[in-house]
Amino acid sequence: MSQLLSLIHRVPDVVWSGIVASLITVLGVLVTNIGLSRRHREQLAHSASESELKRRHDASESTLQRKMQLRRDVYIPAVEGVMSAVEALGAGHDPLQATADLSRRYTDSVAKIAKLNVVARPDTVQAIGELLHTMQTLQLTLVPKRVVIDQLQAQVASLSRAVSRAVHAHGKWVEAQTALLYEGPPTPARWKFVVGQIDFAQRQVDEWNQKHVATVRDLQAATLDHVKVFIGGQPAFSKASMDANIAIRSELALDEGDTEMLRAMLVQHSEKAYQKLLDALGSMEASHQPTTAK
Repeated sequence: MSQLLSLIHRVPDVVWSGIVASLITVLGVLVTNIGLSRRHREQLAHSASESELKRRHDASESTLQRKMQLRRDVYIPAVEGVMSAVEALGAGHDPLQATADLSRRYTDSVAKIAKLNVVARPDTVQAIGELLHTMQTLQLTLVPKRVVIDQLQAQVASLSRAVSRAVHAHGKWVEAQTALLYEGPPTPARWKFVVGQIDFAQRQVDEWNQKHVATVRDLQAATLDHVKVFIGGQPAFSKASMDANIAIRSELALDEGDTEMLRAMLVQHSEKAYQKLLDALGSMEASHQPTTAK
């Protein structure tokens, strides 16, 4: 042990200085490396946190954009579907419109509106449900009116053909009468027969024509009845349509401004449109009145 201590004392101070300096340098490097590693880990953790936040934000934005795009893809056709459905119901008074086509247009339109239930908020679903219920009520009320119109239109077409056949037969017998005159004095029997056939054909023309005119009057009355029922359902439809309109605008973030002011404007427009329908109904009734009086 004494020899070891003697050996240590013999080491020059310069060597010890180098050794101490080396140890200090190594310790400094170790401390520096430890600090750098800690800061590096902190930077990596911070970057990872920022990346995660950005990823979540981008995912949220992407989800929101997809949701809004989906709503636009569904809502815009649905709004168009409301107008198409109302047009199909209103066109039911026209006997020249095929019932199958009107039914298809109405059904397709309702299907577009019903898709809102998949993506809409609960309040919008409620408003759309009320609108569909109002439309269905009006449609079920109009169906019997349309059935009568189809039946009368078929009778009018059938009677028109009957009148045409009677007129054609009358013309043939008139031609036969003329031919008898050209051939020379006809025998009384033949003349009487031809005259009798002309008289019978004329009575057929008059009878079928009277039935045709009466059925046309009934058809006009049926179309007018359909229009009355359709107009009668407009106040309830307008209210349900306004509620759905406001709900959709709110969901699509289009409700900038005063909602009550918007509702007041929609009510005003609805009242004007309803008054125009009443005026048109009055004109139709006035134009049909002389026909009914004959």
